[in-house]
Amino acid sequence: MIQNTFRQLVSIIRTYPVFFGLNLIFLSASLVFLILHPKGDLLLYFSAHRREFWNVFFIYGTMLGEAYMYILAMIGLLFVGYRLVLAIPLLGVAVTLVSYLLKKFFAMPRPPAYFTQLGRFEELSLISGVKVYMGSNSFPSGHTMSAFALFTFLLLALRAKSGPGIQLLLALLAIVVGLSRIYLMHHFLEDVFLGAIVGMLLGGVWYYRVALRLPVSGKWKR
Repeated sequence: MIQNTFRQLVSIIRTYPVFFGLNLIFLSASLVFLILHPKGDLLLYFSAHRREFWNVFFIYGTMLGEAYMYILAMIGLLFVGYRLVLAIPLLGVAVTLVSYLLKKFFAMPRPPAYFTQLGRFEELSLISGVKVYMGSNSFPSGHTMSAFALFTFLLLALRAKSGPGIQLLLALLAIVVGLSRIYLMHHFLEDVFLGAIVGMLLGGVWYYRVALRLPVSGKWKR
């Protein structure tokens, strides 16, 4: 069982090398940064290097991890397979539940709360119009998990249509969401790191173990 799962995983990675290769680079770079730098260093770097272009870019970029994208994905998949359309809202529910449970379990403070505890909140440069959160639900990043789950699912759902260009686009969109959560001071890098990993796993599991096995009949089998 484990051997077959490993072989399937290797086969998937080989089929979509651009998507998984770019995400591997992102995750590897993130891990190295986490090992070499104290908690919150990347967030402080972004905070000290604000630019209006990047403010707007990440404010809109973070929306790629929200419900709007699930709706757009459902519309797009109408031209691919009805069964896949049904799986999208179920994936959204699964991501929300897993994210909620992990956040409750770890109960880690959000960046503003963390830096407030350290007496360093004044070091943060806030973006006008962007709400900051002071709760203890930072780890992992739900938006990042959502984006990586959805874009991994779309990658697999599109099958042969997922050429190098589509793979690159989907990977970049997911990474943008992850970086936006740090730039907007909603999460730390470690939150994004775990969110990306869990999200990709959820997207893959949802496609192979749920979407392809939905008990549907008639035209919905398409």
